[in-house]
Amino acid sequence: MIANEAAASAPGAWLTGVSSEPASAFLEAARNHPALFHLDRTSNGFELSCSSAISPAPSRAFMKVCSVRELHTLVFFYKRSLLPFSRDRLSYGGMEWRDEQVSSEHARASLDFLAGGLAPACRPAWLRRSLPVTVPE
Repeated sequence: MIANEAAASAPGAWLTGVSSEPASAFLEAARNHPALFHLDRTSNGFELSCSSAISPAPSRAFMKVCSVRELHTLVFFYKRSLLPFSRDRLSYGGMEWRDEQVSSEHARASLDFLAGGLAPACRPAWLRRSLPVTVPE
């Protein structure tokens, strides 16, 4: 379920840089997932964070869905720094697919990993630890 559902409607109307078909796969999976997610638009795609309580502290885990190359979708998992003045991100890896390769299984596994707080036990088998791209903010 997406907490701010209005922000997720009509993805083609607000997405830039990522095709609406892969975006729709992730948004539909988030709508059908038992955890509660929050959606934030970015200049190049969107970010999802889990609003469901994993522990007493709020989750710092985020998933960014964007594109860094034409017809490719990038999914990047990270946690923000605990320092309020820092823009650093602690990478938990990611994956880049051609747009037509993005499946509902990829989306569901991504959301399970995110909802689990990026715990190693929830890590998708396809997740790469290093990416040869600069992930946009």
